[in-house]
Amino acid sequence: MRLATFVSTVAAIEMLLTLVVIPAPGTAAEAPPAGIVPTKATLDMVLAGYDRARASKGPASQVEDGRVQMYGMSGTYRDIYSNEDYKESTNLGVVSFADGSSGGQHWYENENGIVILEHDTHEENEIAHAALADHAKDANLGLALAGESESPAAYVIEIRAPGGRHEWQYYDKQTFQLVRSVEIYPARRVVTTFDDYRTTQGFSEPWHVHRTDGFAQDDVDYVTTGLRINAPVASGDLDIPQSNANFVQFPAGTETVDLPAQILHGRVIVHVMINGRGLDFELDSGSSSILIDDQVAKQLGLKLFGQSMETAAGNFEDSEAVVPDLGVGAIHMKNVVVDVASFTSQENSAIKVVGLLGFDFIANALVKIDYKSGTVQAMLPYLFVPPAEAIGVDAFWDDGVPKVTAKVGDVPASFIVDTGADDGVIFGSFARAHPDVVRDQGGGQALLNANPFQHATGVGGQISYVPTQIKRLSVGDATFSDFTMYRVDDPGFEGEDYAGLLGHTFLDNFTLYLDYRDNHIYLMPNSNSHG
Repeated sequence: MRLATFVSTVAAIEMLLTLVVIPAPGTAAEAPPAGIVPTKATLDMVLAGYDRARASKGPASQVEDGRVQMYGMSGTYRDIYSNEDYKESTNLGVVSFADGSSGGQHWYENENGIVILEHDTHEENEIAHAALADHAKDANLGLALAGESESPAAYVIEIRAPGGRHEWQYYDKQTFQLVRSVEIYPARRVVTTFDDYRTTQGFSEPWHVHRTDGFAQDDVDYVTTGLRINAPVASGDLDIPQSNANFVQFPAGTETVDLPAQILHGRVIVHVMINGRGLDFELDSGSSSILIDDQVAKQLGLKLFGQSMETAAGNFEDSEAVVPDLGVGAIHMKNVVVDVASFTSQENSAIKVVGLLGFDFIANALVKIDYKSGTVQAMLPYLFVPPAEAIGVDAFWDDGVPKVTAKVGDVPASFIVDTGADDGVIFGSFARAHPDVVRDQGGGQALLNANPFQHATGVGGQISYVPTQIKRLSVGDATFSDFTMYRVDDPGFEGEDYAGLLGHTFLDNFTLYLDYRDNHIYLMPNSNSHG
């Protein structure tokens, strides 16, 4: 069954610019699916049926081929499983991508051939699935029998394991095979149906899987066309692929390139060239892709393909296109798969930003942003030696954005280092869990008194926020007292596994080095620093 690929895709699209909100417990977004009625069955009875359906040991390996339709495109897929390792590859003709696990290391390869080694982000699915699979070991922790449904004729188990995804799984009353699942994702719920079960060498699998999140353009449909059980799998078939090392091309013999960039109001604006036309993009570490405005893409003659509904500051339609050559100063990227959506930002009368230069560029060129001098450089990442006096901080790009651990007061939490954000942001989920450490020290109220109607603009709409002066914020050895951040409680901005964003008001105190290759950022304090 194709589970991991869809989870990775959901994570990637939600991170396009910022993140989406997690519904608070008890809200309508977490209400049970319609059609569940009381049942005379018991949880123990249903779990016993679940165990019987899975009594036989799974095959040592299997190779599955099939057809896929997603985002208005058709293609093929191949899944290879061997013991605990797997590789799931999807080819949609214009683009292809893959994900897998090798020796316990989960990975994802995006449309530009950039490989992301995943760490500890987005464990909600694994926790939820483990709660059911290992129910005998944990005394059914987080499991409840929600009832039964008539269509499909199934018993429904609700899973709410601590730290796991809230979901409902439907098990056929006769076979106890999984026939439906409903999962709560940020700002949407994903419904998956499993049917056309077939038995191959004693193992039953669904040959048809359909997923929907309520937006028709996001529907995904998998149809198995071939399944080989205990098929030979070569060791190299499951190796982690090499990342596309030639994606960002430096001039021959050059190690460092000064980018045509300026920093305006905290935004890093970079001049790029596409099809002979100069355009202004924002260098945005908070974007998991390279994005261009849809109207500009049409003016450039780019052919759009695929369509999905994404969420950032609101819902918006997203497509993709291939840019034959994208130049950033002396640096070039060839055949770049970019996201295409409605996006413009007027920085001043002369500069109109029409795109985002995000993860795919940053992952292949170590980026240095000097906020004091207003200059930006790109360096060959494998030659980079961090300055001895810089503050090194572990950073992981599981979602295509740099996640670091910061402390708000004495509470550690994950934040995104976001060069595209004006301010530091505290997400409401963290604030509700830790009200004492985000309590305003007075500065936030003063800002509200001066301007009670505060909001920001993001892809898809506007976000309201409330300023709060944090008593102490620490990232590595950098500590700030009475630091003003903004609390957001708005659908379209929060996200799983994150407490907030560290934007310009934080980054302005440093020269920032983004080192994807070695999973670090480096912060060199400058004279702006007041920590």
